[in-house]
Amino acid sequence: SKTEELNKEVASNTEMIQTSKTEITDLRRTMQGLEIELQSQLSMKAGLEGSLAETECRYATQLQQIQGLISSLEAQLSELRNEMECQNQEYKTLLDIKSRLE
Repeated sequence: SKTEELNKEVASNTEMIQTSKTEITDLRRTMQGLEIELQSQLSMKAGLEGSLAETECRYATQLQQIQGLISSLEAQLSELRNEMECQNQEYKTLLDIKSRLE
């Protein structure tokens, strides 16, 4: 009876081992699939980061160009204001001379 009991226990343990091996095999397959997906995601992330860096660089260049254009326009505007002020002073002077002549 002890032999039968041990044989039942061995059969039970053998079945558990077989189940565990099957489970381990399934888990390995799942892990390999997840590793492949991880590599795919990492590759996609690297691509997106590269694209983001290019976009940031392009926009930084455009921003610099726009800021240069704004600075140039501000300088022109300042020059025009100075010219207008000079012309205004000349006009006042001429108006004053005209008034005196009359």
